[in-house]
Amino acid sequence: MMTHCHKPTLTAGLALATALTLSCSGDGGNEPPPGTSSAEISSSSDAGGGNPSSSSVSSSGVVSSSSSEVSSSSSEPAHEHVWGDWVETAAPTCGTKGVKTRACTIDPSHVETGEIDKVELSSTQFCHGNKIGSFCGARTETFDPDLYECETGDKIYLKGGLADSRDGGKQYAAVLIGTQTWMAENLNYDVPDNTTDVCYGNDDSNCDKYGRLYDWATAMNNSASSSANPSGVRGVCPEGWHLPSDAEWGALMQSVNPSCTPTGTCANAGTKLKADSPLWNSNGKGTDDFGFSALPGGYRYFEFNNVGSLGAWWSSTESTDSYAYRRYINGNSANVDRSSNDKIRLYSVRCIQN
Repeated sequence: MMTHCHKPTLTAGLALATALTLSCSGDGGNEPPPGTSSAEISSSSDAGGGNPSSSSVSSSGVVSSSSSEVSSSSSEPAHEHVWGDWVETAAPTCGTKGVKTRACTIDPSHVETGEIDKVELSSTQFCHGNKIGSFCGARTETFDPDLYECETGDKIYLKGGLADSRDGGKQYAAVLIGTQTWMAENLNYDVPDNTTDVCYGNDDSNCDKYGRLYDWATAMNNSASSSANPSGVRGVCPEGWHLPSDAEWGALMQSVNPSCTPTGTCANAGTKLKADSPLWNSNGKGTDDFGFSALPGGYRYFEFNNVGSLGAWWSSTESTDSYAYRRYINGNSANVDRSSNDKIRLYSVRCIQN
């Protein structure tokens, strides 16, 4: 939409010339519109039946009058900033773009509006895109509502989730936490012709609840260890996703609780990451503040152990030739812990988007 505004007090030919230089155009920029190549204005005298006078505007912006033989050129320079600053008129909300408006500095009644492309939510509104909490710290997170949506107003999920093309397009929820997009459930991909990924208790119904359990070599798809952030190890994950390194797990901990160190026990993070689900025994469920929805899938080390009371997830980072780092949550603990364990153990897998 083209919008023009004029100073109402200007008169005669000068008003017309000035209107050409002092105008607001709705093209989204701050520059005045290009000069008009030709414009003709004619008027007839109402008094005494005199000869009509005519005025014309040349491409140089000069207004001439044939009846008075007066010529005038605008001495005012073109105004380069005739639009005011953009002002947020509708606050962004989770999953919704904000609205901005700017007014013409010459005539404030002329305005134009636009969308705020990225939604920025400070910790006074959300904690890293999630529920308000005193642990948030003074941070602001930015996300694109074209890619993410919210559930119950406090968890930001990847729109459409994640589809695993290897597995008939199996869908997984995925959630934005800080700057990372994580699977919001455990991987449940059955590696063909492989016996080192199993359902807990060899019961298919447990895969439906908790996902599968993998030894480290299978989780890595026999790739070399990586401590980088991002890890660069796709491993057993779907295309476009990868197995998180120990450093990436550490970054998640600091998004959940900025006071945590990347490699230590993270206080209260377990409660905030555990699913609000009765699958956690003895009322060990969490508040699931971030939509991570951690579940107690247990593990296997010669025998199956601790389903309902422990969730544990591999990283792509080894500590020795035989051991690799994992993160784990106990049902009776509010924390997330870190340890190095034998690679032949079978744990759950969470993937992170590239």
